[in-house]
Amino acid sequence: MLIFIGQTFPDNWYLGPYEKQTLKTITEQAENRFPDDVNIVINTTWFFINDNSKEWLRTQEISQQYKSGNLFLTSFVDPAPHSYTTDKITTLFPDFKIYKIGNFRGPHSWHFLSVIWADRFAKYNDDELILSDIKHKFISYSRKPHDHRIALYQKLVDNNLLDSGIATLGKSTDRFIANNPNNYVSLLGENYVDYKEHGHWYEDNPSDDFGIPHDIFSLGKMDIWQHHFLNVVNESMPNDTNFTKQEIMITEKTLKPIIGMRPFLINGDTEIYQWLRDRGFKTFNYYFPIEDIENTHKLHNKIIEVLNWIKTQSNEELQDLYNQMLPDLIYNRNRFFKFAAEEKLRINKIGRAHV
Repeated sequence: MLIFIGQTFPDNWYLGPYEKQTLKTITEQAENRFPDDVNIVINTTWFFINDNSKEWLRTQEISQQYKSGNLFLTSFVDPAPHSYTTDKITTLFPDFKIYKIGNFRGPHSWHFLSVIWADRFAKYNDDELILSDIKHKFISYSRKPHDHRIALYQKLVDNNLLDSGIATLGKSTDRFIANNPNNYVSLLGENYVDYKEHGHWYEDNPSDDFGIPHDIFSLGKMDIWQHHFLNVVNESMPNDTNFTKQEIMITEKTLKPIIGMRPFLINGDTEIYQWLRDRGFKTFNYYFPIEDIENTHKLHNKIIEVLNWIKTQSNEELQDLYNQMLPDLIYNRNRFFKFAAEEKLRINKIGRAHV
């Protein structure tokens, strides 16, 4: 028996059909592997714990009807919920075997986005990507003005770093205004229409109009990308000093410098560095003469230390450093496409290889 609970991205959102196909793959394998069991699949996209949540009420109802079986929690497009949510769900099923598939820590971690991005991302050749003629020592792109992004932007201002790099920050709409007391906004004047091919396929409503296109499938303005040295990745999930609070999520923001052949720093969950290394990617913090860059408790300060050091370097020195990194950067780009192919195969064998 199979029971599905949850929502998916709409069909008219580019990732919606991919998410549904992946869920179909999971449910079919669950049924084939455990034909005599109760198999409950809960998609955690937009899953909320409250009395107005149909999914939560349905989950409670099902937990009263069935006392054993297999519970599959899935998260493919958006970050998995805070562990409070998943803990509340799993507590209802004490005698079920639990599988967390997708954006979770653990043996069933699986990266949906890499599979899609490998096929869909804008195509570039190496000559378009290899750095020359440095004009921007770093870029730090942010669309939604989340707390951890505003906090870093404030430090960039305080340390007079905006004269050596480019940092964007989307407009604070109603749901973000309290996070941005100085009302920082930094835009590049990009046209939404120009990014339909690269991700901005829908019309923004006023509550989500940040003034920056939702560019998920390209490197953005190439006259900037081609001439910047370091990429500061402003990930979706903030840094978490207690890793039990949130699951792990790696978005296109981290994939872009890998595909686009740039060294990077992570403003977000510092476990991403190890996640990447565990999957065969190179990271670049050891190239900089700054100790303990991945220190979870000093994240923003460490990023600023690196940027301050970069600011003291001439363009010629940074070009030399980039050239030293280039074999690893080329390796990372190639590794991404191999990794995506591996993940594509792995999800089709999850019933045999993982469950």
